Amino acid sequence: MANEKLETVYEKLGAAVQSLVSPDATVVHDDRLPGHLSGVDRQIDVSVRGRVGTREHVLVIADGKHYADTVRLVDVGAFSAMVEDVRADIGVLITTVGYQRGALAFAHAKNIETWVFRPAEDDDWTGYVRTITAHVGMPAVEFMDAIVTLASGRQVEAANAGTIWFVDDEGDVFEPLTSAFATDNDRLKRSSGERIAIPLGGYFLALDEDNTDPIVRAEAVVRTSSFNFTFGYRAKEDWIFQRQTPAGLADKRFLELAKLTRVARGRFALTASDAQVKKVGRRRRKRAAAKK
Repeated sequence: MANEKLETVYEKLGAAVQSLVSPDATVVHDDRLPGHLSGVDRQIDVSVRGRVGTREHVLVIADGKHYADTVRLVDVGAFSAMVEDVRADIGVLITTVGYQRGALAFAHAKNIETWVFRPAEDDDWTGYVRTITAHVGMPAVEFMDAIVTLASGRQVEAANAGTIWFVDDEGDVFEPLTSAFATDNDRLKRSSGERIAIPLGGYFLALDEDNTDPIVRAEAVVRTSSFNFTFGYRAKEDWIFQRQTPAGLADKRFLELAKLTRVARGRFALTASDAQVKKVGRRRRKRAAAKK
């Protein structure tokens, strides 16, 4: 896979977001639209045409700012002029860090949407379910030192009753001896360590493939234990797409970078490797941290 500028990778990921948010619209990366005021074609990072939300025949233009610092008022002003020039219905700014106060106020006055698109951090998950872990205990029952007395007077012994099989009067083979009594778990727990009778009257012990012998009595030492296992789920979403307004943050969405990457490759000719795609978020954090 070929390398691409991180700014271009960020734009294509932003295009993937728009295609997921507006699945009924046509999304184009690196589009060109005529400027009605300037008289020249304008380069658009991402254009969205068609049905957006509940609105039909909408033109949205989006601009991706892969910045290490907050978006300035001058940036919003330049984008606002572009929105007006191409006669877009909606303008959307997408950036990595956030917006300066004046930039937010101006964008709000011009009906420009301001979004933050970046790797999700631990604090972003506050109030949301990210990980589910469950611990389950299952009872385990064993019948040890079993003694089965047959109508012929023969006694069959087994260190583990699970090795003994029995049949009904029609010759159908059933599960091992242990299953015949394993339904009464409460009694089994109380009887753990004791030798108890197992109700197998009316059943037969299979001596071999052709011969059976009626069971007169069966008993075994009960041993109960608990089989514990743990399973968990962790959300795959590792990026966040959230609106930032003068009043604060809103409309938070968690997105999976791997899915966005697949969409960007399939629809927007993304050629960057997975490693390079991941650098988009790492570079932002490193540069932003260096400015503090």
